[in-house]
Amino acid sequence: MLKRNQGIPEALKSSIKMSRSNQDIEIYKGRFLLKRGELIVSINGRICFKWAPHSATYFKGVYSTKIDSFDLMDSGNSKFVLEISGKPIGEFIISFRAKNRIIYGWALKTKIGITESEVTRIVFSIPNLQAIFGTPVKRINDNGGYYMYSGRIEIPYEDFVFTIDSLEEHEQMQNEVKSRGGYIIQYTGEISKKDSSCFSYDQVKSLCDAVGVFLSFVNGRRTSLFFLNGFDNDTKVWEIYHPEKIHPYKDVQSWYRSPMIVNFNQIWESFSAKWFNLVERDMLKTMIETYTHSLNSTVEIEYCMVLALTSFENLYYLKAASDKLNATDKLRKLLTWANIPSGIPDNYLDLINIRSAFISNNEFEWDGPAAIVSIRNFITHTNTERIKQRNTTLVSARIQAWQLTNYYQELLLLHELGYDGQIRSRILKDGKLVYVPWVEQHASISNEG
Repeated sequence: MLKRNQGIPEALKSSIKMSRSNQDIEIYKGRFLLKRGELIVSINGRICFKWAPHSATYFKGVYSTKIDSFDLMDSGNSKFVLEISGKPIGEFIISFRAKNRIIYGWALKTKIGITESEVTRIVFSIPNLQAIFGTPVKRINDNGGYYMYSGRIEIPYEDFVFTIDSLEEHEQMQNEVKSRGGYIIQYTGEISKKDSSCFSYDQVKSLCDAVGVFLSFVNGRRTSLFFLNGFDNDTKVWEIYHPEKIHPYKDVQSWYRSPMIVNFNQIWESFSAKWFNLVERDMLKTMIETYTHSLNSTVEIEYCMVLALTSFENLYYLKAASDKLNATDKLRKLLTWANIPSGIPDNYLDLINIRSAFISNNEFEWDGPAAIVSIRNFITHTNTERIKQRNTTLVSARIQAWQLTNYYQELLLLHELGYDGQIRSRILKDGKLVYVPWVEQHASISNEG
């Protein structure tokens, strides 16, 4: 058994672990300085990254410098540069309690060290990312034993590779964040060059954004690469503690769910090619942000449909120069190009039967695009009669239209990215696994053969 598993790589060691949701990430504890012009305040305290109520770097401590508290807020300026061992880490906004000399502060962007310095690898963490069935890795314990699990994703781009490993406690962390809500780290990762040579953060900054957006599409919730630490071999050179774009935990249905086997490199290859085309990047970011926002919404479903239709129109304009079609026909055309059926699913009875609330002409085609655009129009082109009509429209029909909108979003994105595998169906009960529509017929023929 040992010889057979010698080729399995060891899982990356996590630089940051959380035992509970929303746990503070300690950055530094001890003495540091606040500086503003000639004013210097010595603080003994703690600096940490907090997830809530707003993600940012905070400090709390006691100031020992003999200073009038009014000087701290001179001319209403509450901004100070915070230094650790003579190194500035960021500009902090402060507040304080003069009575017991306690001082607080926060900053949106903090970094330790010079991020322009070249490194051999960058280590990072990813919170709130669902389980992804990857390639095998092994985790070695303190007594020399080990166990294996399928938890690695590798994302290559030109000379670089992003190696991302699930934490061994991923399932426990999932239960924890599901119970308490908020945020918890579930993956650790590393950026390196294939030839192990040095590189700078600026060289991979856009790639980090791309990987975050890509994983968000897989996840169905916005996530990002957090807490980047640059290393020259084993020596830490710099640290970044910026709040990134992320949704608090919510149990949503994405097109992917482990243990589905998906060729993520195939999707990533197409995604990254589009990412570095500025026009297509804007389309990708807008559609994925709209998609993840919609999945995470419970009270803004009509607003999400408005945003989605805007995304559909932007995608249409990338593919066709004509502006003669209305919104319904533009969406129909997109679905036709991608071989996605436009009919309303048979189990969406409320959406099928609500036709009479919007149209009286029997010759007018009542399909998915017509239903979605009709509901959108009643939202955006409002008058007294339409408000009454909207309020009497079945809630379940509006929810079905919203679900169908999400279905079109994920399918059109997957078609754009050249995906030809299975998805967890949004329009069938129990999230049944089915092939994407543009290969479904081919797959059925192959299975019968």
